[in-house]
Parts: sequence; structure tokens; C-alpha cells
Amino acid sequence: MAKQLKVRTTLSSSTAIATDTLSADFIETVSIANPIVQSGEVTLNFTPTAEEILEAGKTMSTYCYIKNMDSQNYISIRTKSAALEFIRLKPGEHAYFPVAPSIGVEVINSATATTTSKVLYGIFDASA
Repeated sequence: MAKQLKVRTTLSSSTAIATDTLSADFIETVSIANPIVQSGEVTLNFTPTAEEILEAGKTMSTYCYIKNMDSQNYISIRTKSAALEFIRLKPGEHAYFPVAPSIGVEVINSATATTTSKVLYGIFDASA
């Protein structure tokens, strides 16, 4: 049996769009090479120091799930090599996204944080 990861996203709002209601349900099943490559919880220092969660140089695409468990601070998700922020998660927010081969990913606390922040993550290799 093929290894798969099922992702479901539901959007619903009657106030976000002035002239219409928004309602959408997306279900995606992606094939993965391994059940899970790495998962864990990272504590980010309040003096921002980046924590690598996906090493650069992988030869296959990867799926990442990251959740900001903090109740006060946003966290930034950025590329490892150039430290370019591409996602900012507010307290309690989460993200699921694909990462191209050879790109590393790191997380870092907000520059204005005065406490540590906890981040949950899971890394899945995409199948060929």
C-alpha cells in the first residue's frame, strides 16, 4: 500500500468578501516516500537564534507542517541559506507547505519577543 498524507483545508466566511460568501473545502492526498522523516518540538530563544528543521541539500521535495504553539509571539519560517522569510505565523497559527529539493528551512522567534516560543513540526519526503 502506498504511503499517503491527507490534508484537508476548509475556508468559510460571510464577512471577508463584501458581495459574496466564501465557502471552499479542499482535500489533497499526497504520496510520500516515508511515513515521517522527522518531527518534534523546538523551543525558540527570545534573543532570536534560528533553529534548522530541514537541512539543505536534500535531493527530493519535502512537505513541512509547522505550528506556532506560542500565545504571544509570531515566528518566522525562512530559507536556511539566505535567511529569507517566506511565512510568518501568528500565535496559534499553522502552515503546511511543500519545499523544493535542496532548500533548507529554519524557524526563528520574532525580533520583539520577550519570552521563548514553542514550535511543533513534521517533515515528510515526497515520493518521486
